[in-house]
Amino acid sequence: MTGSWLTLAMFMVGGLSACRPAVEEINLFAEGTCVLPEVVPCDDCLLLDLATRMGTEGERPGFLVDSWGVTDIVLDGQGRYWLGQEDHVKVYDSVGEFVTSLGRGGEGPMEFRSVHPFYVGPSGNIAVFDPLNARISLINPNFSLSREIVIPAFTRGMAGLTDDRYVFSAWMPTGEAAGHPIHLLAGEQVVSSFGTSHNDPNQEPLDPFTADRILATSMSEHVYAAHQAEYAVEAWTPDGTRVGRLSGPTLDDGQRGPPGPWSRDNPPWHGVRDIHVDQDDRVWVLLEYRKSDWLTGVVETIQPDGTVGLHLVDGPQRIYRFRIDVIDTKTCSVDASQWIDLTNVVASFVRGRDRVAVSELVYGRLGDPIVNIWEIALESLN
Repeated sequence: MTGSWLTLAMFMVGGLSACRPAVEEINLFAEGTCVLPEVVPCDDCLLLDLATRMGTEGERPGFLVDSWGVTDIVLDGQGRYWLGQEDHVKVYDSVGEFVTSLGRGGEGPMEFRSVHPFYVGPSGNIAVFDPLNARISLINPNFSLSREIVIPAFTRGMAGLTDDRYVFSAWMPTGEAAGHPIHLLAGEQVVSSFGTSHNDPNQEPLDPFTADRILATSMSEHVYAAHQAEYAVEAWTPDGTRVGRLSGPTLDDGQRGPPGPWSRDNPPWHGVRDIHVDQDDRVWVLLEYRKSDWLTGVVETIQPDGTVGLHLVDGPQRIYRFRIDVIDTKTCSVDASQWIDLTNVVASFVRGRDRVAVSELVYGRLGDPIVNIWEIALESLN
């Protein structure tokens, strides 16, 4: 799972209606900050099509572990889906038939502790990020290990540029990396760190929480980084030059408390769940908003320190509602915005495909985990 995962003249867009192009198309993203103070969702500007369904009823070979264990999903060049499953990867074909299972728990070759498939390289290798083993495993299309790449410990989200170049988000307090949330890995060397300015007097020092980014890369090899608790997406070149910044409506509704356990006085925050950059350099933003009745989705439990904490009952769908915004950064306009009210939680965008798709975690008739893949298209393009 991938913060993932934009010097500029100010341009204000007031009350843009989603699904309608801006009247005046001005290319400002490469010159200034794109500011969208308001986004108005529509009802049918995004078309969802169920592309495939993966998982089985009963503990057969294609059985998925509990939905909490389904992490990232990528689509390889042969149309196969690679799903992270805690300590292994399950592969399904384009119609959802089980193909194979790869890996097992451990620290050796093709052994994993936390599996996150995140990138399909030009060679066809699938990059699998394992933060607990601090490495990337490159697995070829024939399901054998090509090689391993050692990465710094405490690495969070990752995104790929080539088979040998990756960007990752991490809090690294030493050397030139200190104060930067994004780092470029070439081979096994961190060759540049960027994502904030040491010369900005208003820049607050980064800590492990504020350094988190959701990362994505584009075909032009720009690195897009989203803030999880702020509607902000920045684009950078791999050498650390900022291309631009997209700023959307505030996600702070005045009820936000400090980072930490949920309570009645510190409810779950609104936030950015994932981002995707399509072939036309539009930024797709998957947002999660706390529901007004969110307390019905949690239970109170006693923590080890004796305090009372709130924990989910059935999953994030009980407390969150999800929305997708599609932003044209060239015109600083909203191409589409729509609430995605599926049966269950909208987990993330699917990586490595031409069409945009999201994964949905549901349960079958017998209570077994199932993953639905929904392809999404702009209505105006059909």
